[in-house]
This record gives sequence, structure tokens and C-alpha cells, in this order.
Amino acid sequence: MLRSFARTALALVTLAALLPLAGPAAPPAYAAPGDNSIRLNGTNQNVQMPYSTGANFSGSITIEAWIRRDSASRCETIVGNGYQDSYRLGFCADGSSDPARLHFYRGDGAYARGTTPIPAGVWTHVAVAYDGVAPRFYVNGRPDPASRTTSGPLRPAPSGSNRPLGIGADPSPSAPTGWADHFQGLIDEVRIWSTLRTQEEIAAGMFQQVTFNAPGLAAAFGFNGTLENVRGSPHGSWVGAPSYSREGAIPHDFRIPPFAADPTLDGVCDTAGEYATATRISAHGADIWLLHTPNNLWVCFPEIINGAAVYLDADLSRASLAGPDDLVFELFSTASPFARALAGDGLGGYAPATLPDGSWGAMFKRRVAGPDPQGIEFRIGKDLLGSGGVIGLALATYATAGGQPQLWPALAEPGAPASWSAATLGGSAEPQTYNGFVLYSPRDRSASGIPVPGVGVRLVGYDPGGAEAVVGFARSDHEGRFSITSTDDYSRHRLDLDIATLPRGYIARSPSIGASTTYSNNFSLEDAQPVVTDPLNGPYFLIIAPRLIIDSGVLRNFVTFKQQLGFQVEVISVETIDATVSGANRRDKIRNLELARLATYGERFQYVLLIGPHSVIPMTIF
Repeated sequence: MLRSFARTALALVTLAALLPLAGPAAPPAYAAPGDNSIRLNGTNQNVQMPYSTGANFSGSITIEAWIRRDSASRCETIVGNGYQDSYRLGFCADGSSDPARLHFYRGDGAYARGTTPIPAGVWTHVAVAYDGVAPRFYVNGRPDPASRTTSGPLRPAPSGSNRPLGIGADPSPSAPTGWADHFQGLIDEVRIWSTLRTQEEIAAGMFQQVTFNAPGLAAAFGFNGTLENVRGSPHGSWVGAPSYSREGAIPHDFRIPPFAADPTLDGVCDTAGEYATATRISAHGADIWLLHTPNNLWVCFPEIINGAAVYLDADLSRASLAGPDDLVFELFSTASPFARALAGDGLGGYAPATLPDGSWGAMFKRRVAGPDPQGIEFRIGKDLLGSGGVIGLALATYATAGGQPQLWPALAEPGAPASWSAATLGGSAEPQTYNGFVLYSPRDRSASGIPVPGVGVRLVGYDPGGAEAVVGFARSDHEGRFSITSTDDYSRHRLDLDIATLPRGYIARSPSIGASTTYSNNFSLEDAQPVVTDPLNGPYFLIIAPRLIIDSGVLRNFVTFKQQLGFQVEVISVETIDATVSGANRRDKIRNLELARLATYGERFQYVLLIGPHSVIPMTIF
């Protein structure tokens, strides 16, 4: 009886120790379509990441981010680790230059300065790479020569400071709020690397989403409606009220979903009906909705007052200058509305185009009173779209009729199809099912993996051109198993873990993923903290059990496991306590032992594990 009880009790204890219970299953924490950046007010908002050795290192560093400033005359921070004694990337006037140029601090207040002014109101990719010798600035993937330089070691935050890293503000003990030089505007895709990234690597990755296992990645934040650190813990948290924006520099390429029936061309974007399944793009304060039917591509701009345009590279030529096959469809809803189609002239400009009757159409609706909708809607016939299934696309709004267009995506230029987005005309395919397991890999590599329930797994569809989307989601069950079925027609797929759903203290070690259903799609998790080689200085863990259980050896693996996690473990029998500890009864003796250990170990005394039935260990509050 006692041996059977010992095995049962140990099993329960071991599961509790190895598998922290996940919370109740909740819907996937996906951002609303277009939630792609954070918006900061420049006074009391920023994101902080708790102190981490992963973001505090010497040697080389690369910092990169997409930003859209509200003002080019502010002293403000993009990423700050404390400019007076560590690193910071941002802007600030220094007496010899205006605050539109990049500044990089490496520590001790020493800094370098870029040359290119960073404008307001425009998405700009900025980066600095530093190796202790000379900083290298990059703006939109191109070198930005330093107008002032610095050299010397990169300095991490002072040891023991426990100071968080700031995104959108720099930690400053002297500031009233503890933060200084707040950023005003939008920030997207912040990445910190512990390596020196080349210009080619920075330019190639600007429009790509980074993965957690990218070599040298120390921290990365996509800001897609969460403050999840793509690299894993620690994640970010808000200082001030949370504020996200639909606008963002990423995604750059996207997929347009299919729809069976054509909407009515009336200038109304009915997002609860005709456009309910459409893709939403946000640009310059406007939402834009897109879908395609068997006969047409539809693009709808709600709440547009002056004008809108669709730029089309039908054969995805990605030419550097717009040619005759590159078209622009414009509609201006001014006092004298007009619509027109233009074709490239081979020099990056446009001239009026003659297109077949009925091949396209545009309509606007102007608000006349109250909540009546207004908008501009385009219909572009499939005969104009080519046959490749992927088109080049840019979308524009006009502040004034005939003025300069405000283009999406980021860095798009009207006369350069190479700078436009790749839009895939999506469809459906035969169902595909992806199965696998999420398993905990013990530090004892000879031990079998242990199922981890409640972990979110995303099925991501993507195309070689870069367009991608989450097309399926599942949570691992009590056996660690997951299964995802999708009918999308993306040419490739991958499985990603939803890092926010990982049990605390775990990281993904080696996800095994594949593009076919025959591959073993297993994810292995391991402990986030490294093996501690000096458990005598780690947290103190007291285990109290009957001598029969201790002598049976069933606790041996558990004790070894806790010691590998860095715990100092003491195992003591109730019989020894009865014989050596004073007290009126066993309950008092156990309590007195705990008090004695607390006096000895102080804050290191964190856990007590009691094993035994009520007849052996009184189950009362000590």
C-alpha cells in the first residue's frame, strides 16, 4: 500500500513541477487585420523590455526599425538602453546638426551622427551597425555616411542595475517618469542583433518578418497587436496607455482573397456584407479593402474625400521605370469628378491610356448628410491582370486633386513598379492537414519528451514573393498533439509557435517543420534558464516525506532535475523531524523546521514540498 501511494504521489508532484498548467483555452490572440505598429504620443508612452542579458552585451550590435515620425524637429528615442552609460539609437540636436539625423550612443555619452535627414510623415527604415571601431548607419537599406563618429567598446547597462530597455523612450533616472526623449509617431519591426549586420542583410530583411531562430537575433518586436518578443522571453510591456495602429511597414506583400459574387459598383465599402472577407490595408489614415472574383479585382477606399488610385504591374515585371504595361487607375471626387486610366511611358512617367470598353470602372459616393457612407470603389477586369496569379500593386490617396499621391506600401514610388507590393490573387485548394506534437525535452537527454498542453501553433501560408498569412491555428491537447487543416492555395507552408502561449520558463529549442503532411511537425521545448553549476547558491527547496518513500528512490530523479535547474535541495524524513526538532506535535515540529530554514536561507527559501497522506503529514495551514 505504501509503495503504491508513493508512486502515485510522486507522479502528481512531477507533473506539477514539469508542466505548469496553461490557462483555459482562449481564442488566438491575433491582431485585427492591419494592426501592424505602435503609436506613441511623445510624452508618456513607450514600450519597455525587462532587463535581459540577451540585450546587454559588449562587442558588436545592430539595431534596426521602421519609423514614421510626426515631427522631424524632436529629440526622441527609437531604442534606448540608457544613453549616458549604454547604447541608444534615436535623434537629437547637438549644436551642429538638426535633430532629423540619426544619433547612436555606445556608452559614456559617446555618440556618432548620420548625414541623411529623416523626414516626418513617411515610413523610413533606419539601422545602425557597430563593431567597436566605427558605426555604420543605413537609411532604407542604403549607407548613410557618418558626419560624426565614435569608437570604443559597446557598453551594456551597468551590472545589477536591472534597468529595462526602452522602445520609444530612453531610461533616465533623472527624468520625472524615469523615461526621457519620448518618440512621437509610429514604430514597427524593432530588431536588436548581437552581430554586425551587412548592408546586404539589412536591405534583404527590411520587408521580411524575422523568425525566432535567426542567427544573432537578441530581441525583435513586430508589434502586430502584441508586445511579443519574437526571440522569446522577455516580452515587452506598455508604459502608459496601450496604443496600436493598423498602419505598418510590414507586411509589404499580401494575398487578396477570392469571393464568388461581384460587389455592386457604387462607391460604398460594405465591410459587413460585400467586403466582409476582403483584405484590409491601412495607409495614411485610410483603410483600403481588396478582393477578387472570377471576373474582376475590386479595391474600395472608404472615407476618401479628394481622390484615390490603383497602380497595377499586371505581369509583376518589377521594372525600375513604369512602362506601357504598367497602368494607373485614378478617380478624383472633386466638385467636377473625373476618372482616368494612365499607362507608363518607359521613363517613369504616365500618359493617358486607351483600354477596352468595360475593362474597368470606378465610382465614388459623397456623403450628403449624417452617417451616410462615402468612398471610392474600383473594378478592374481580369483581362487586365495578366495570367500569373501574382500582380504588382500600389495604392494611393490624394490630399488634393491632382496633387502628389500618398502611396502604400512603404518606400513605394509612383513611377517604379519595383517598389510596389506583390499581391497574390488567392484561391482554394484541396484540404491539407498538418499534425504534430509539442513536447518538453528534459535536461536529461536520454529521457523521453513530455507532452505540453495548451501551446498555440500557427499554420502560415506563404509565397516565394513574400506574401504570407496565418491560415490555421490549433492548441496542443493533453497529449501535446495538434492538428491543423486548411484549404488555402498558398504554395508553401510553415508552422510557428505562438510564443505568448508557452508555459512560463520554456523556450522553443528546435521546431521541426515541413511543407508536406508526411513530415513530423514536432516542436521541442526546453528550460529558458541555463544549467546552474553551483546549486549551493541557488534557491532552497525543502522536501519532507516518510522515510519509506525516500528510501525507495522514487524521489531521486526529481531531486536531480531540480538541482539541474539550480535549486539547493534538502530531503528530510518525518521520522527525523520527530526525533530532532522540538514541538508539541508533528505539525508544530514541521513548522519549527521551516522557520529554522527560513532563518538560515532567507529569501533563498522559496519552496516546500510535503509528501504523504493526512495521517502522516497534518494537512493544516502552517
